[in-house]
Amino acid sequence: MPSSRLPPLPDFLQLSERVWRVMGLNPGRFTLQGTNTYLVGHGPRKILFDCGEGHPDYVPLLEASLHQISPEAYISDIVITHCHVDHFGGLKSIMNSSLNHGGQIKVHKYILPVEDMDEQDIVFQSHMHIDHLNDEDFLHVDDHTTIQTIYTPGHSKDHCSFYLVEENAILTGDCVLGHGTVVFDDLADYMSTLHKLNAFKPGRLYPGHGPVVENGSERILQYLQSRQQREDQIVQLMTQRSWTAVDLAERIYTDVPYALQAAVVRGVALHLLKLEKEGRARLSDGSTGYNSTNVFEMVHKEWSLFPQPRL
Repeated sequence: MPSSRLPPLPDFLQLSERVWRVMGLNPGRFTLQGTNTYLVGHGPRKILFDCGEGHPDYVPLLEASLHQISPEAYISDIVITHCHVDHFGGLKSIMNSSLNHGGQIKVHKYILPVEDMDEQDIVFQSHMHIDHLNDEDFLHVDDHTTIQTIYTPGHSKDHCSFYLVEENAILTGDCVLGHGTVVFDDLADYMSTLHKLNAFKPGRLYPGHGPVVENGSERILQYLQSRQQREDQIVQLMTQRSWTAVDLAERIYTDVPYALQAAVVRGVALHLLKLEKEGRARLSDGSTGYNSTNVFEMVHKEWSLFPQPRL
């Protein structure tokens, strides 16, 4: 959705007694009104979640935002939800600014095994020392702010969300957005992530893009139902005959603009890969799609359902 059609979000806004949003100043087709970064903490100590993509006005905005919160407010730690540049690109500028006076800021992120890293992960880690986060780690900001790490792959392999205990809220990164749907790399992982987030029954979501979501569990269930409905459509068509991802996309999405056709074909292909991972579908030529390094390599290959065993 073009950012020009979305309701504007202020550059800086207090969202609760312990959460403030600072915009990354990078609106666009995929970033919506821009990347949301969050200052979290009840007292003067703040943890910054994500840091935009490096817009030159971001650090001055961050400095002004901290001063507006309190003259004593400071950033002790930065947490990166995942290794996409619009979420970590501003890191170097912050670390080289007066915000990091004395080099006190620590940077935290979930780190993938070396064999799972892509080039962007490697570049990110070359910037500076990173304190590794693990699933279910706790960050104790102050006596009134406790945050639990939730490993949430699907949008990317390294993605984490963060449960804010005192508010029954989740900073969802790019797992759930304030507008529209999410781009994902692995649908099987993404669906598991949505179930994992829903188990917290969150009342509020602080997304990586778009406005605050007030009915957290309801939005997560909407995402799950939307994906399941699409999968049901695909499976129903595949009971008739074999299909390619391109053919399925043309049958299901009848009014998609040309500019979005590649995206919907990719989405269908990822549904097929999920079905393959679950042992429910296969490539008709006997090859394996799930190990493909590029999903578009297999969008013109035919897929069929595995025959269901007779009882």
